[in-house]
Amino acid sequence: AHTNLQLACARGVGLRLSTPTKGTTFNNLAAWQKLCYAPKWRAEPRVDQPSTPVPIPSSDSIDPDTSLNENTITPSMRSASSISCPIGGKAAKRRQIKNYQHDELLSQTNELAEVSQEQLTAFNKGNNILLEKNKIMQEKLEIERKKLQLEEEKIAIEKDYCQSETEMNGFKILCDAEDLEEKEAKDVLKIIKDQIKNKWHARAAS
Repeated sequence: AHTNLQLACARGVGLRLSTPTKGTTFNNLAAWQKLCYAPKWRAEPRVDQPSTPVPIPSSDSIDPDTSLNENTITPSMRSASSISCPIGGKAAKRRQIKNYQHDELLSQTNELAEVSQEQLTAFNKGNNILLEKNKIMQEKLEIERKKLQLEEEKIAIEKDYCQSETEMNGFKILCDAEDLEEKEAKDVLKIIKDQIKNKWHARAAS
């Protein structure tokens, strides 16, 4: 043992040490040759665990009918069981309620759309009626305006007629006067006559 330890020191092989320096190595060869005989620095014997190979069964020795345990569940078996398993009563009821709620919501949406369309149609009709009423009112206002204009023209004509009649009477009186030969009387008659002519010419032109 002493010879083997010296050979190990000479070769510079680091040995694992016992407690308290377990797990460390000694790299200084001269110091190690002095301390390697001390009990503190003696190496622990290494016990190698024998490696036992795991036997691999051959393909010929595997029986597909007996190799699987009865309690073993493969993915294919799990998927098959999930497919073959019927839907529970509660799940089917929940699905039925969900479908009913969806159909009910869709029906309410369609009814709301129909009501909105009817309201829009009624609004358009009402708007058209208001436009027609407004048009009729404008036509009535135009007729009333023309009536008022005709009334004003009628009043103006009657006024002019009365004034013209008065002037004609005055003109007749002047013509019957004894002093008609005077120059002033003739000038007055001429002015009245010209005014009457101009008035009726303007009326005819308008």
